[in-house]
Amino acid sequence: MTVIPAASSGSPTPQRRRVRGERSGRRPPVWRRRWVAALALLTVLAIAVWQVVVHLVLPPAPPPLYNAGVTVTADGRPLMVPAGADAAFVPGTSLLADPAAAGLPDAAAPTPEAVAESRAWLAAGRIPGDDEQERETATRALLDLRVLTLDNGAFVASWNDRWRYVWPRDASFAVAAYAVTGHHAEARAILSHLAAIHPADGRWQARYLPDGTGGVPDDRRPQLDGSGWTPWAVWFWYTTEPDRELAARTLDELWPMVAASAEAAAASLDLRGLPPASSDYWEREEDEVTLGTVAPLLLGLRSAAALAADGGRAPEQAAAWGDAARRLDEATTATFGAAGYPRTVPDGGTDTAVTLLAPPFAPGSVAVAAAVADAERAQALSNGGMYPGEEWPLDNGMAWTPEVALFALNAAATGDDARADRHLRWLMEHRTALGSLPENVNPDGSPSSTSPLGWTAATVLLALTAQQQELPTPPLPPAG
Repeated sequence: MTVIPAASSGSPTPQRRRVRGERSGRRPPVWRRRWVAALALLTVLAIAVWQVVVHLVLPPAPPPLYNAGVTVTADGRPLMVPAGADAAFVPGTSLLADPAAAGLPDAAAPTPEAVAESRAWLAAGRIPGDDEQERETATRALLDLRVLTLDNGAFVASWNDRWRYVWPRDASFAVAAYAVTGHHAEARAILSHLAAIHPADGRWQARYLPDGTGGVPDDRRPQLDGSGWTPWAVWFWYTTEPDRELAARTLDELWPMVAASAEAAAASLDLRGLPPASSDYWEREEDEVTLGTVAPLLLGLRSAAALAADGGRAPEQAAAWGDAARRLDEATTATFGAAGYPRTVPDGGTDTAVTLLAPPFAPGSVAVAAAVADAERAQALSNGGMYPGEEWPLDNGMAWTPEVALFALNAAATGDDARADRHLRWLMEHRTALGSLPENVNPDGSPSSTSPLGWTAATVLLALTAQQQELPTPPLPPAG
């Protein structure tokens, strides 16, 4: 065997030839490292920009159904019933048949006394509807309104956290719905709560905390439409209250709210006779005056003028508010009317607010009726529902039930029963499993967002009533 002698310590170490492509162990050049870092940074920035573009360009996906309805706790507070809960109401009540099965141990038990009280309350009023489905829908809508009316008279839009506030608009519709169904005490309680929190200058906020302090949950600017909704609600209740002595006494108590709101509405008109830009029921900042502000203000000024003129209560205010109503009416016709009653002049697209210039909110007009028909066509969705407006920014196919209900109300008030039935049937067929009316309906027809939505429930009650009897409309002020 041949032995290979070891290399001496002084001999040079043999060098192995590096295979092509094998790393040498040295760091890449500085220019290469900088290019890699720059490329990584550009990739991160591109992803961030794409996310921003997607967020701005693509509408958000429709929300799920947060809750199927509302029940009450043992001490009478509202309690949400989650979507998907194994729940059912005892007929004629908002009491769960089996709170434990629904996973709501805090819900009030359906005692015989509580069941009898709820049914007696319903029987004391009037349940509108021409068939079983309509009456069942009206019953649940009334019971939902009752739960959403708190002990202090605060009417909250819904009981989900984001809706647990008092919107003057929603509260005003609840007043009207209670009034036409014979529940005048509840209507009066809501009005008294609004009077207790009304702003001294008559310029209402979009929404209020329900605790009666007049506090607000955010820093939104005042929303002018509240100065129209509240006088209308007072007028509607006052006109329908059968106890005229009580009506007169209560109007005295509510008068400061009516006067402040009407003065704010009148003072808002410029030399053209139009109010300034303000957020409206779309609840977003606006750069131009919208039909959603003009229509409620006109309704409120007519209502306030009628209240002031009744029995010679306040003739000077009746004249001033009547004059403001005429100016606003003429300006609305000359600007919005000349353009076909769009959301904004000249081409803001159609808007559900046009229904507020038509029966039962105002006397009929051929031009307005044509604009209502245009809006109904332009805002229709494939799921049978409607967008709030033709240029509604959340173009995700999700329908809004308050708007469908307003078109149903207009159809019922104008005697178009076929159109009213179509909208009402759609609303009834898209309720939650507990029978409540949700805020939204997804493209696939499933209810979504919060439920019940008080504004929709109240408007459906008004529409069902309008199919059976004429609803009161604030009169046009006499020329003076």
